[in-house]
Amino acid sequence: MKFLIIDTYNKNFLEDFYQRYPEAIDMSYAEHKKLLISQLFGTSDFYSKNLKKIGYEAEDIIFNDPYLQIKWAKENNLKINIDIKNKDYLFKLAFDKKERVLSFNIIYKILKHQIEYFQPDFLYIHSISYFNPLYLFLLKRKFKLKILGQIATVFPPILYFKPYDLILSSLPNIVEFLNKNKIKAEYLKLAFESEVLNHLKELKEKHQIVFIGSFWQEQHSFFIPLLEKIAKKFDLKIWSPSKEEINSDILQKCYMGKAWGKEMYNVLFNSLITINRHGKIAENYANNMRLYEATGVGTMLITDFKDNLNEIFKIGEEIECYQNGDELLNKIDFYLKNEEKRKEIAQNGQKRTLTEHTYENRMKELITIINKYF
Repeated sequence: MKFLIIDTYNKNFLEDFYQRYPEAIDMSYAEHKKLLISQLFGTSDFYSKNLKKIGYEAEDIIFNDPYLQIKWAKENNLKINIDIKNKDYLFKLAFDKKERVLSFNIIYKILKHQIEYFQPDFLYIHSISYFNPLYLFLLKRKFKLKILGQIATVFPPILYFKPYDLILSSLPNIVEFLNKNKIKAEYLKLAFESEVLNHLKELKEKHQIVFIGSFWQEQHSFFIPLLEKIAKKFDLKIWSPSKEEINSDILQKCYMGKAWGKEMYNVLFNSLITINRHGKIAENYANNMRLYEATGVGTMLITDFKDNLNEIFKIGEEIECYQNGDELLNKIDFYLKNEEKRKEIAQNGQKRTLTEHTYENRMKELITIINKYF
């Protein structure tokens, strides 16, 4: 089996990347991609690398990086008359909602050529909302391939799922919903990549309480009053993509900036306690990346209670949880005062993640699921 992993990156991350590494634009495709992947953003190359480790062919495409995609096209002798220095136009091609709905511009045409070049058996798409169903149906007919998708966020219209042969989700409620709507779906948890540990740097002074995440109004605004209580009592530090979306004067004083990829892992690594919460889409299920990122780097995680949380980590032994604000405040206070117990839980959580919740294990699970269907 041969996989082409179609990944998409956050627009703010890409803009920050090119501000930090303007020389990337003049690199070859291979050098450019290597530098981008080395930032360890999102799932980085964790899927492809671990599929290769267990014996399968796999390649990554950063679909919505227009600089990288156009560079690939030019190096493969496709006739493209686009000024690669025109950032606004390039980012419009990759991120404009209308462009995504139509799925017709040069970025989508390049992907067709990449599929023809790599000849995969499976496309694995991380962002379902990026692709018009008709576009995917045409790809399937032209290249005779299977399309897998992954989702654990707010849904696009149900029509968007129709071209997929199988959907993977880390949320059981999404799997149940899709199956009820006659869309084949399976449960596949998220994971941690141990390579991250090679990029950690310890600070002389640890952050006391850390929260890293977005403040997207529809999904996460409910968490602001609770964070404000924490900020009034403890030394809370917040990293988030945008200070402007934090609708709180108290929390804006806690804002430390953005933290992507390696920087995010280092913030977590250098925190005594990391606070986590899930968006409303998760309902009563634990699933998000922070569960594995925080425990993976060896910090103590306190997350919101979910019905399946104890299936992923042992509560009170490998992580801690809270069901209301008072419980969270009390547990923060307790574990700041009881260092040995905090370290014990952090170490147990890391051991569980590095043993069970690895991308190598997840890719083995993915292959088992694929064999079930195909």
